[in-house]
Amino acid sequence: MLAFQTHRIDLHELYRELLLGTCGVLTLIAHADAAEKAGGNALIREGLADQAAARDILGPVWGPIREVLDSTPMLPSLEEFAAVDQAIQGCGKHMVAMWQFLRVSACLTNDDQLYVSVS
Repeated sequence: MLAFQTHRIDLHELYRELLLGTCGVLTLIAHADAAEKAGGNALIREGLADQAAARDILGPVWGPIREVLDSTPMLPSLEEFAAVDQAIQGCGKHMVAMWQFLRVSACLTNDDQLYVSVS
């Protein structure tokens, strides 16, 4: 955000970095959760429950994703995979809410152009 505020990157680059950063953080949490679960330990979000950013920003995003993962077999059938894919895509609304909490929003215009705003 600072790079955008100091005009070192434009709005589209900010949004791209936001997408990549979100993907990276969620992937990191998924790997950390898997390692903790394999070791018989509590999941990551339980250990970070007292951290405001983890609780208020990441928690509402990761919680629904974790619920989908917890209800999915290790090797889903093709039909199960399609349902899981839809359920994970449905979690996207939580990411949008997180970005809005961070005061960033984006949408596609009628002609499929990306419109990004920061308030």
